[in-house]
Amino acid sequence: MDIEWKCDGCGQDLITDSNYAGAKVECPKCMKPLIIPNSETSREIEEKVINLFPITMEGKDGYVDVSGSLIIPPQFQSAHHFSHGLGRVCIGGQFADGFKGGKWGFVDGTGSFVVRPDFDSAGDFSEGLAAVEIRERWGFIDNRGTMVINPQFYNAGAFAEGLAVVREALEGETRQEGGMWGYIDRTGTWVIKPQFHEAHGFHEGLALVTVEYYAGLQAYIDRTGSVKIKASRFASNFYDGMAKFQPGEKDNSHYGYIDKAGNTVIPPQFDSANNFSEGLAAVGMRVKAGYDVYDEIQRYDYKWRYIDKLGRTVIGIQFLTERSDHVGRFSEGLAWVCPKGSGGKFGYINRSGNIVIEPQFDFPGNFRNGLAGVCIGETITIRKTGYIDKKGKYVWTPTK
Repeated sequence: MDIEWKCDGCGQDLITDSNYAGAKVECPKCMKPLIIPNSETSREIEEKVINLFPITMEGKDGYVDVSGSLIIPPQFQSAHHFSHGLGRVCIGGQFADGFKGGKWGFVDGTGSFVVRPDFDSAGDFSEGLAAVEIRERWGFIDNRGTMVINPQFYNAGAFAEGLAVVREALEGETRQEGGMWGYIDRTGTWVIKPQFHEAHGFHEGLALVTVEYYAGLQAYIDRTGSVKIKASRFASNFYDGMAKFQPGEKDNSHYGYIDKAGNTVIPPQFDSANNFSEGLAAVGMRVKAGYDVYDEIQRYDYKWRYIDKLGRTVIGIQFLTERSDHVGRFSEGLAWVCPKGSGGKFGYINRSGNIVIEPQFDFPGNFRNGLAGVCIGETITIRKTGYIDKKGKYVWTPTK
């Protein structure tokens, strides 16, 4: 069977026997090095579910399957989870505040490049397109590597609900100043003109934007750019139809939750709060833990419980934590926690609030397709990463 394809350099029409998929060739017109694609259509690639997990061995990344069997041997400087049938990987470069000097591309389930590693940076595929960076400008490619929206933006997020959030590039602008955020469609046309100091992707029909940065004024907009809900500082995206917020009043720094009509469903009352996931959200209250005579400050712990979307307690107070970020969201029926007295180690609870995987990990991950990535070692120089199943059994023993 023949593969019909195009050179992504000059657009030359090419045809090749499918038996040579993955082979390196040169375009006969522009002499650009190319990799012959496989015979799958773009739709077949996008719809393919590849359940592989990135691992690290001796400083290189590869992939294992859900049983822990090595499928793609370690060969990449960095590898990320598959999205829409393709895995985002980096070759070359070195880690220093990101992978400097490396090039990013996308591989299939065999580890063969479907999109050549030609990019300075890249995001995952979403809705058939991925954001890529070339010489400090971002554009978008399809899953064959064809540039669909030319690099022209200073930053770019993933497509969500038909729109991508991007930051305009201004002449002489640096990354730290100037350039507002707006939203484009799949042709690269501005649908919502750049006008926001900060902006998030659309989620459940709304997008969170910052209208006035220093005043902390935020809002939720619809796909036309119309403000649907005014919000204050520290609002979040909507999850399960609910978004956490702080009222922004001097005498009230607590968290509560609103619905998509902007109605306050759960009044502000919590010192810390997570987003909803699987119908539940973790909420915490500070309690005094003692006075630190050396630093001369009051120390606090957090009492946690899980509530439903009406604010009713589903999992009562089972434990204390020493920090406000020591309780996670539920994923596939389990949530990570770091109870006080565990020596800073994380374990997992079920929806009854019972610890089902004992605290033993330095950094936990959410469950995804039956496995959770976990880390052993508190610093990056000694940290090892592995995967556990829902019983806490290693399917991939931590490596680095």
